[in-house]
Amino acid sequence: MIEYLTLTTDYGEKDPYLAMLRGSLMAALPSVRQIDITHNISKFNIREAAYVLKNCYAFYPEGSLHLVDVSGYNQNSRHWLLFAFAKHFFLVPDNGICSLITDNGWLEPRRIAIADQAQGSFDLIDHILPQLTALAELTPEALGPAVSDYQLFTTVFPSMQGNRMMGQVLYTDSYGNVVTNIDKGYFDRNIREPYAVHLKRSHKGGNTIGRIQQHFNATELGETVAFFGHNGLLHIAIRGGSAAQLLGLRTDDPVMIEQL
Repeated sequence: MIEYLTLTTDYGEKDPYLAMLRGSLMAALPSVRQIDITHNISKFNIREAAYVLKNCYAFYPEGSLHLVDVSGYNQNSRHWLLFAFAKHFFLVPDNGICSLITDNGWLEPRRIAIADQAQGSFDLIDHILPQLTALAELTPEALGPAVSDYQLFTTVFPSMQGNRMMGQVLYTDSYGNVVTNIDKGYFDRNIREPYAVHLKRSHKGGNTIGRIQQHFNATELGETVAFFGHNGLLHIAIRGGSAAQLLGLRTDDPVMIEQL
């Protein structure tokens, strides 16, 4: 039985869409507790939605259902996927977001298909929730056999090129702190002191950090600091300022750690 249902969308809170979704869920699943993760995902940014959910879903009780409604710019499928992963359940558009949430983990998703001629402009409310009501016991098998032809979105991992570890900016939080795709385990296996962290091709005139600190507060106000966050990924921050703005960092910008 579903007890907890989390919501992650790019609806914002100005328009009626979020209220429509919440009301429809209350009517369809009145005993289920709804929990908002965020509705401020950048429009159509499935990678941002995946990052946020991937880093928080495990804090909820096992068996929770996590619903995501963020469509990609080039999404042409109206289908949805219901799948189980790490003792949680996920209901997401079939646009590749499932592979980003699970780092291309092995899945057995069940597809909830919407006919091309189906009427209604709000697929989640018009076509998905009625089926979810019938799945109150949350048995994905009731949707039929697992599918293997769902869409994938390739996760980009860091790599070693000679004495250089090549990564990139993955996400920027609301404080302007930058998160990279370089994880501590990979760093520890491949890099030893001395080393230098180069930001945005800083070996060609950008910014360089000489040491990764143990925590955010290891530097003075206004200084740039690199540290591994709670999720094990390398963060770049400026105490009291926005690293993204002051260092000119954006999603997909290169981050390089050079073994000296």
